[in-house]
Amino acid sequence: MNALWQDLRYGARMLLKKPGFTLIAVITVALGIGANTTIFSVVAALVYPPLPAADPARVAVVSAVNTQTGMALMGASLPDLEDWRARSQSVEQFAALVWPGMLALAGGERAETVRGLYGSANLFGVLGARPLLGRTFSVDEDKPGNASVAVISHELWQRRFGGEADKLGRTLQIEGRFYSVIGVMPPGFDLFGAQLFLPLAARTGANALNRSARDALVFARLKPGAGAPQAQAELEVIARGLAESYPATNREIGVRVIGLREWYGGEYRTVGALLFGAVALLLLVACANVAGLLLARGVERQKEIAVRLALGATRWQIVRQLLTESMLLALGGGVFGVLLTMWLIEGLNVTIPAEYRWQFAVDGAALWFALAVSALTALLCGLFPAWQASRPDVHQVLKEGAVKSRRSHRLLNALIVGDVAVSLLLLVCAGLLLRSVWNFQRINLGFDPRDTVTMWLNLPEHKYRRTRDAEAFSADVLQRLQRLPGVRHAAAAHLLDLPGREETGFGFTVEGASPLIGGDDPAVLCTAVTEDYVAERSLGGRP
Repeated sequence: MNALWQDLRYGARMLLKKPGFTLIAVITVALGIGANTTIFSVVAALVYPPLPAADPARVAVVSAVNTQTGMALMGASLPDLEDWRARSQSVEQFAALVWPGMLALAGGERAETVRGLYGSANLFGVLGARPLLGRTFSVDEDKPGNASVAVISHELWQRRFGGEADKLGRTLQIEGRFYSVIGVMPPGFDLFGAQLFLPLAARTGANALNRSARDALVFARLKPGAGAPQAQAELEVIARGLAESYPATNREIGVRVIGLREWYGGEYRTVGALLFGAVALLLLVACANVAGLLLARGVERQKEIAVRLALGATRWQIVRQLLTESMLLALGGGVFGVLLTMWLIEGLNVTIPAEYRWQFAVDGAALWFALAVSALTALLCGLFPAWQASRPDVHQVLKEGAVKSRRSHRLLNALIVGDVAVSLLLLVCAGLLLRSVWNFQRINLGFDPRDTVTMWLNLPEHKYRRTRDAEAFSADVLQRLQRLPGVRHAAAAHLLDLPGREETGFGFTVEGASPLIGGDDPAVLCTAVTEDYVAERSLGGRP
């Protein structure tokens, strides 16, 4: 320990003697470590987010899939779910939720819109989530007529009720209906950012019993010893039986079972691997640059090292001393790299739209990662220069002073070649990325998006049961918008026909044409619009 302390003090003195060299090396290392730690924080949040379930290895997500195209659908229909529940042997419990989007919340001092979802009575039980206060839904409360209770998130409890426990039982007006708050979920429980949880029976409309309406997300808690592949094989057999029993709605419908961890972050793994590969190359460039600086500095210190060897120092002591200096540089770069990461993450969080709910942070795992990268950087930067510098020709150096050997030239040239090669690779990748971003920004939407804004109307079904009532309300909103100062055109559409929108098309046949091979009629996407829709979306406001 005494020897290590001496090496640290001596290394610090040597680095302070060359402040310019030390500053350049620390900044170079900080850029590499900062980039790696930033990407680690982002990828960890996307690929390995906190899961809203206890014992997540036993929880899977089950969704319907088109057997002809292999494309997964949004979810499953509630009638199909009941058949899965009745016939499955490998699943302990099924739970379902339906995502309505934003819900209008009134009551108290102000009205607002919050994220909400409808969940079955056993949703929290399947996830293994327990409330912080109160309770969750009972089986009786998940029946029509009794579904007048609500569970709220910890954040909404703090914001709306000031975190007061005696507010349980308080009535909230949600989508025009009154619900009694019976429970508060613990902090950190995040189920798609929902702040309101309502019983599934509170969801009205024909979709609840429509076998073709596959909008329910299904969670399955597997029995002990059962895995996703076993559940997949079993539910496929059940799906084939449903296809035979209900050909009109299930003829091409299968199932897909995905583990909760895979479902939550699997889609980002490829992108995360590419990002990690890019920043790893950047770290190698930084290490090559610092190694070149240390190699050149080692040549300058040949006389000092030769004197120490002549006085009895061992080669291991020389290598240890030089590696200690590399470690100090790496730790300094790590500190500034973490500060750079915090600045980048804060800036990134500001630019993320609120609807994505991504909030990245430099947590304990990121700090440990930065420490590990700093240790690796110290080895990559200092090992070869230290090994090379510890092998001087003592007699030649003491007689003639510091000289460069052919071995030093070869190693420095190799570092330069590798540095240039990796830099060119990164430059090409950056150019391709910028080109992709540029092309994405120039996608032809079919209209001029400048000075154009959109909004959604989410009308409660129980209040607007008749189509003409919803149409009258929409027409009134549209007229008010048209009278606002600065509004040139205002229009409404049932669905925005943006490029890439995935919706089921309307089938049609051509009179007099021969039937298509396979019997599948062509389909076309369509939407109902008001009269100014084309004028509002055209270039310059002209149809």
